[in-house]
Amino acid sequence: GKGLARVYKQQLDDLRNRMGEFVNGRHHLASKWDSIDRRHNLTFAEFRDRYSGKTPVILTDLQALIPGWDHSRIRRTCGDKNAHAAEFKDGRLEYDMAPAMTVRDFIRDYSTSNSAHYSETAERYYMFDWSVPTYCPVLLKDFVVPGYFTQDFFQGLGDSAIRWVDSWPSLFVGPKGTRSRLHVDILETHFWMMQVEGRKEWVIFHKKDRPLLYENQDSNTFAPDAFDMDVDKHSLLSLASGWRGVLHPGEVIYIPNGVPHQVRNLDDVIALSMNYVDADNVDAVLEEAHRMATEQHDEDAVGLYFGLRDEGFDRTMRPQPAHTPWRAFKRGHWG
Repeated sequence: GKGLARVYKQQLDDLRNRMGEFVNGRHHLASKWDSIDRRHNLTFAEFRDRYSGKTPVILTDLQALIPGWDHSRIRRTCGDKNAHAAEFKDGRLEYDMAPAMTVRDFIRDYSTSNSAHYSETAERYYMFDWSVPTYCPVLLKDFVVPGYFTQDFFQGLGDSAIRWVDSWPSLFVGPKGTRSRLHVDILETHFWMMQVEGRKEWVIFHKKDRPLLYENQDSNTFAPDAFDMDVDKHSLLSLASGWRGVLHPGEVIYIPNGVPHQVRNLDDVIALSMNYVDADNVDAVLEEAHRMATEQHDEDAVGLYFGLRDEGFDRTMRPQPAHTPWRAFKRGHWG
């Protein structure tokens, strides 16, 4: 119950403080940062062996799959929809704080004001994780899912997981300087992101270092800013390690489940992403769905849990999946 959770949190805080005192009393250990692998002509077998569920990777040879979702196309196709923008202010992304605006108005203001008058303290708005199937599905008519990511178990669940079946891909449109918090993605899902315009800088931690990152248990976020690490305030950061890299236009990044990461926009950006579950993270997804169902009484998590556990659910992974147009992907035709 809540009492046990409070005891656990206090014990975890005490352990962190003792470890922090040890680190500060000895010496600051230099964090080890590797560059994110950049690969082309990667086979699906090697992707699963080296990266899936383990390590991030940037795929540099998928330019032909990047959709032409520039500002003009988005404004023309989705202009009358609600932008559901988040507000970026004082270095933080805040939801439900931005005024209501259409996508058309957001892009107009974003392109003429936000970037032209960029400053760290300015109020800026960000279309962050905007569900394309929910708000503007017509945009997906020429969208193609890369073969590495087509075997998405969500797509075989139908109404038992409707909350997640039709949530992605999501769109990210925002100005230079905006960034996410340090976080892990929902439900222990993997995700991938296509960069359409601009560049994004990534800081990604090892899964094993998650206990060192001062997690906010209720939100899958963490207290530190990975782009401005304060080891005096968060001393355990000096024990953590991971990867850094920049995602350029025309590239795709894969992020495994359960990996803490933070992203900031080096330019004005347009990107899209999809979360998914496959054979390499399904057990972790089941465990998280069970936790959400029992602790949070989440009915959608109950449906997901029993859907994935159903004896008739096919977990077979094809050895050579093809790039798949959106409509075929939704029908489970993965080539």
